[in-house]
Amino acid sequence: IPFGFGMTVLYFSANAYLIDTFSTHVASALAAKTVVRSGMGAAMPLFITPMFHNLSNEWAASLLAFLALAIVSYFLFVWDFARC
Repeated sequence: IPFGFGMTVLYFSANAYLIDTFSTHVASALAAKTVVRSGMGAAMPLFITPMFHNLSNEWAASLLAFLALAIVSYFLFVWDFARC
């Protein structure tokens, strides 16, 4: 349940951010987000299974965690830079 709640909060907050940021082009921004999300959803099964087979479970999961950490740190940097 916590994972589903977190994904729901993330989805709604991403929509709210896009609506507030691109108020004149809301439909295009939400469509672009949907295309990126669908593309990632279609691409993930193509490389996740070979990645977990070639790397051990620990290294494959760590690689995904480090990728998520890099993405979060990038957005924190941009958010901090935008405040100046």
